[in-house]
Formats: sequence, C-alpha cells, structure tokens
Amino acid sequence: MSKKNEITLLNVLFCLIVIFIHVSSPAISGLNKGSVQYAAVYFPWRLSSFVVQGFVMLSGIKLFLAKKQSYRDFCALRLKRVVLPYIAWVIIYYVYFWCNDYFSFDAKELAKHILRGDLAGHFYFIVAIVQFYALMPIWRAMVRRIHPIVAISSSIIIMIILGQYLPDIISFAHPGVVFEYNDRIFTSYLGYWVIGCYIGENYAVYEKILKESKVFFAFMFFSSAACDSFLSYLSSVYGKIMPYLEGIHILYVFSTILFLYTLAFEVSERILNFKLIKAIDNASYSIYLSHCLAIAIINDWFSKHFITDMGLTYFLRFVFVYTATLSFCTAFGRLTKIRIEKRRIEKNF
Repeated sequence: MSKKNEITLLNVLFCLIVIFIHVSSPAISGLNKGSVQYAAVYFPWRLSSFVVQGFVMLSGIKLFLAKKQSYRDFCALRLKRVVLPYIAWVIIYYVYFWCNDYFSFDAKELAKHILRGDLAGHFYFIVAIVQFYALMPIWRAMVRRIHPIVAISSSIIIMIILGQYLPDIISFAHPGVVFEYNDRIFTSYLGYWVIGCYIGENYAVYEKILKESKVFFAFMFFSSAACDSFLSYLSSVYGKIMPYLEGIHILYVFSTILFLYTLAFEVSERILNFKLIKAIDNASYSIYLSHCLAIAIINDWFSKHFITDMGLTYFLRFVFVYTATLSFCTAFGRLTKIRIEKRRIEKNF
C-alpha cells in the first residue's frame, strides 16, 4: 500500500490533539467552572473529544487499504507492533508509579492493569482496538457480503444502544454487578470502525464521495460543533440535564472526522513537505503510549516543589509534554529506522 497523504496528516493531527486533551484535563477538573478561564479551556477540550473515534476509523481504513494477510500473519504483526509495545509501556508506567510510591509492587495487579488498560487514562484505547483486530475475519466477511448501508446503519444502532446501556443490561442480567469498562469494549466504537472498513476496502469510491460532499460535511461540522459544545458546557457548568446530548455528540464526532478528511485531501500535499510531520507520523504510536507518563512526571514535579498556580502549571505542562514527548519519540523512531536500514543492507551483502 502506498501511503495516503491525507491519512498521514490526520494521524498526526489526531496524535497532537489527544495530547492536548490529557494536558488540559487537570485544568478542566481544577478551574472554577464559572470562570472565563474554564470556558477558554473547556470549549477546545470538548471539541477535541472526537479523536479516539477518529483513531478507530483510521485504523479500519488503514487495515483494509493494506495488502491482505492470513489471519495468523495479521495477528503476529499486530502482536509485534501494537500489543508488545503496549505491554512494555504499561510496565514502564507501573515501575515509575511504584518507584514514586503510588502503590506497592504487585505482579497480579500489573497483569490486571495490562488486561484492563486502566493504569493510565489513555490505555483503554489499546484494549478496545485489539478486540477489533481479534475479530478481523468477521470484518473481512462483512465487507465482502453485506451492503455498506446495511452494515453501517446496523453498527451505528448497536453502538448507540450498547454504548449507553450495556452496563445496565449486564446489571439486569447479573444483579449487583457494576460494569465499569464500557469505554474499552469494541461495541462502543463499532460504527466508526465499520465505516473505516468500508472506506479502506473501496477507497477510491469513498474518496470521490467525500470530496464531492465537503460542503455538506462542513455544514454538519459547524452546526453540530456549536450545539454539542454549547449544550455540554451548560451541562458541565450549570448541571442542566440534556437528554439528547449523547446523540448530538455522536453526530458531531462523525461530522468532524469526515469534515477533517475532506480538508486533508485539500491540504495534505503541501503540508507533508515538512519533515517534522512525517517524523511525528512514524512515531505516533509511541507518542500516544508515552505522553501520559510525561504528564505524570511534570505533575509530580509540581507537587514536589509546591507549584499550584493553575495558569502556570497548565503552561509548563503544555510546553514540557509536547516538547519532551515529540522530541524523544521522533528521535527514537529515527534511530530505529536507521538501525533497520543498516541491518537490511548488511543482510543483502
């Protein structure tokens, strides 16, 4: 598969946005909700909340664009590229937290954290995406045998129902059981994945549709963004119950991902001339896995030095996490690439 410029650009954009979400979370939880500062952080933070779903859709697109592999080879490659780095980083986080007296060492708890993806706030995504990988034969059969309208509409309905009510269904079936992990069950992202599968399988067709529909997606994006951000702000600040907010948010997420896709077609050729963009793309997975550790490090430093000013800590956290994570991961990715090339050359000789 020749790499699609628009996918590279979106992958980098989503990577940078997910860092922003986690860098901003302490400000969201710590600022006075009635303040101007809270609003200034809240609106871009809320509008960034499409990014995990965007990663899910991109993953489906990339896998179905790629050369078909046997299920065994596919799983082996995912194990090497996704699962093992994830496990390694969970261990790194665990050792850091243990050394800094977050908790005492417990191998069983470490194993549970790996399985649940709950040691740090972003690991749940890996648990969810691995479930999609494990079910790859189903997705391949789906795109061959089921019409996209039927599959996509059904998957969105299932996603909406189980995304909101799976914990209630489990509690009804097993009274007293509280299911806390719905955010890492694949059904919570099913619609985004299925759309990604069909786009990847028939890329030229959907590329044309997206390009021809950019005005429609622009309208959907701006209108849903206004509704979702305003209503969620009222809910957060004033505690108002918004019964249709979840549906509006889902519409916003779909609209944003597809609108950004239409923009990426327009600008990716020019922007990808920057080497930094390609470097971040190549290192995006390690950036995703490592950035919350940088947040923990800087937050612990604030606590050690009794730095509590919200504006100062937000600024320093922002600068440190982006600088440290991007520079370390892109440099490490570059060194890894050089070593691979060196081995390939030595092997040929």
